[in-house]
Amino acid sequence: MEQSSTNNYKKGVLLTLSCYTIWGFFPIYWFPLSGVDPLQLMAQRIGWSLAFIIILLCFRREDRLLLKDAFFNRRIIVTFMASSFFLFMNWSIYLYAISSHQVLEASLGYYINPLVSIFLGRVFFKEALTKVQYSAITLAAIGVLWLAFLAGTIPYIALLLAFSFGFYSAMKKIVALPPLPGLFLETLFMMPFTIIYLIVIYQNGNLIFLELENLPLILLILSGAATTIPLLLFAKGAKYIPLSLVGILQYVSPTLQLLTGLFLFHESLPPLRLIGFVIVWISVITYISSEVHRAKNGQKKREEMEVKRVARLSDQIAK
Repeated sequence: MEQSSTNNYKKGVLLTLSCYTIWGFFPIYWFPLSGVDPLQLMAQRIGWSLAFIIILLCFRREDRLLLKDAFFNRRIIVTFMASSFFLFMNWSIYLYAISSHQVLEASLGYYINPLVSIFLGRVFFKEALTKVQYSAITLAAIGVLWLAFLAGTIPYIALLLAFSFGFYSAMKKIVALPPLPGLFLETLFMMPFTIIYLIVIYQNGNLIFLELENLPLILLILSGAATTIPLLLFAKGAKYIPLSLVGILQYVSPTLQLLTGLFLFHESLPPLRLIGFVIVWISVITYISSEVHRAKNGQKKREEMEVKRVARLSDQIAK
């Protein structure tokens, strides 16, 4: 039982890290489509995502049966309508940030998001934190406040990204539904917007599809897979690890986005802003080190308990 719990914990960390790594390189994926209107890109992204999910469901009979039952469960439907709303908000704002060349602003949002996740984990799921982890979180908050202060204005894009995904992450912890059926429901609830918007722009002659060059067209069609795969990894991984750890691991994604914005899109990062990012990185290293230390101590205690259990059994047999 303990071994299974440990394996699930490791699996959760690996799946979540894989998801965040993919998201970290997302600006590179979406950049060739930056000339497309963000709302139209959002609508087409939803449509292609639903198509890809339906293809996957064709090979997953068990998920189809669970999905059929879910439609008659009011709690599941309401919860996924809420998670769909937060996901829709997050996607829309992120695509707007990329199309308006605000990659660093988007990365700041995902630096703030772990603090939101940790806060929600503490408030709603009563997740315990050590003193070292509290210190790391405080340090991260200082780094984020430093970055916001240097910006000179309230970072609306960053805050909206942080809170929308923070609440979406919390939803994934409370819903007892596998990743694929859950993502189908979330995408399905976005379809009314997609259908209405695409019909309107088609009638106005503004639908962009076949007019695109080969690379943007291929990326648009594959956007369903590119969107769905990391979300499935996230939904699966988030169930195995604490929400606070889900949040702290997310710093992988904005760090990769930051490097992308600097070295590929040549956005500027003044030295004073760099200080804020360094503060956040130090807090991440501190938190993860504490988590690793706690995991090792837990493993050591389990091994000691197992040795004592075997010794007691030996004594009983000897008697």
